[in-house]
Amino acid sequence: MNNIPLNKSKNDSQREKKNITENDLRNDVKAILGENYVSNILNYTQLDPKDFISLDSKIKNFIKENTGKNKITSTKMRKIYERIKKAQNLNELLLQIPFLAYMVGKEKSEARRALGRVYIIFKDLIENAKNIKDIENIKKFAEALVAYQRFFEDTGGENNE
Repeated sequence: MNNIPLNKSKNDSQREKKNITENDLRNDVKAILGENYVSNILNYTQLDPKDFISLDSKIKNFIKENTGKNKITSTKMRKIYERIKKAQNLNELLLQIPFLAYMVGKEKSEARRALGRVYIIFKDLIENAKNIKDIENIKKFAEALVAYQRFFEDTGGENNE
């Protein structure tokens, strides 16, 4: 199930020679956010300051790499955030996974892979959430993504900190 191709067809983009799989996207995410990104994000508000600062830096780097020209716009990120924020329970969050997959499916080339990374993060988080605290941490993480996306958007990820 983790190797479902996220490309619509062979004619989608000449630049994308191979299908992007969920495992490809997950490896991209792990390279930036770390192997234990799911547990760190599900414990987002409970991290000790040192771990929080480290994760926050990784989130900034993730957003820098996935925003800018032909990547994730603030409108798309805001749409994701609004859907995540409105979810009141795990079942409502689970319903957002197909919506996120649909958003990815509409994109081409760089934007497709960038948005696919966001999809895989939320998919992994939602599928591993167990309680209301996990849901709240997913919402806080989504809020951080929107905030940093907006911060870096106008500069193509090159905002000085």
